[in-house]
Amino acid sequence: VEVLGHDLVKTDSKTATCTEAGNPEYWTCSRCTKHFHDNQGIYEFLEQESIVISPLGHEFGNWTRTTEPTCTEDGVEIHYCSRCDATETRSVNALGHDLVKTDSKADTCTETGLPEYWTCSRCSKNFHNDQGSEEFSEQESIIIAALDHHFGEWTQTATPTCTDTGEETRYCSRCNAVETRQINALGHDLVKTDSKAATCTEAGNPEYWT
Repeated sequence: VEVLGHDLVKTDSKTATCTEAGNPEYWTCSRCTKHFHDNQGIYEFLEQESIVISPLGHEFGNWTRTTEPTCTEDGVEIHYCSRCDATETRSVNALGHDLVKTDSKADTCTETGLPEYWTCSRCSKNFHNDQGSEEFSEQESIIIAALDHHFGEWTQTATPTCTDTGEETRYCSRCNAVETRQINALGHDLVKTDSKAATCTEAGNPEYWT
C-alpha cells in the first residue's frame, strides 16, 4: 500500500500580545495531526517545542499620582503598559490629620476665651479631641465670647452741691473694673426775703433771696 504522505494545513503566524498567546507560522497534518515548520512536512516540531508563544505580559511604567491623598480620603496612582493601552491603578493611603493642640483660655469681662482644641496643619479643620474624630460643626465656634462686666449698684462717692456736680461709682464683681457717672449739681433752692424800709430806730433791707 502506498504511503499517503502528509496532508498539510497552514496556520498563519500570530503575534503574541500582553494578554494573548501567539504562534509561529506552521503546518498541521490533517491525518496524523503532527505539526511542522515547513510546508513539505520535513521539519517536525520537537516534543520540547511548542506551537504556542506565551503572552508577553504587560510592561508597565512608573506609577503616576493622579489624585492626591487627603487627611481622610485615599489618593490614586496609575501606570500604563508601554505595549498596549492597559492601565493599573492603586490606592495611596489617606494621610490622616496632623493635629496641633491649642490650650484652653478662660474668657474674661473684656477678652474672648478658647476651649482646648486641636487643629490639623494640613486641612485646617478644628477638633474637640486629639484623635481628630470630633470635628467642630459649622454652627460651633472655637471662640468663647467675652463675659462683659457684671457691675453692682451705683454708690455715691461725691455729693453734689448747689454749684458742683457729684459722682456715683460702681464695681464689676468679676474684675477690678470701675465705672463712674456724674450727678448734676443741685442748683440753689432760693427763699425770698422781702425788702424792708429802714426807720429811725430799725434797720431795713433790700429784697433778696437766700
